Amino acid sequence: MSPRAKATAKTKDPQRKPDYPSLQNKITVVLAPENVAFLDRLSIDIRMKTGANFDRSKILRALVTALKASKLDVTGAKDEDDLTGQLKEAIGKP
Repeated sequence: MSPRAKATAKTKDPQRKPDYPSLQNKITVVLAPENVAFLDRLSIDIRMKTGANFDRSKILRALVTALKASKLDVTGAKDEDDLTGQLKEAIGKP
């Protein structure tokens, strides 16, 4: 174990539970600036209303988890706009 890893391991709170399961894959997502701004605003709004800290990653993980649990079949989507339309229809938004 490297000296830095040892120092980090010593300073971590052993009682603290991680915010997410330990087995995760890091990915890069490219978003339009307005979508990044939306996620940031949503994060702030959640914090102001509930005090809970939701960063962009937590919001995106929750969205993917909800889509997965929905069993919604979007495999016929022809492009991103088509997928967006199917998702909007599924949640009742025009």
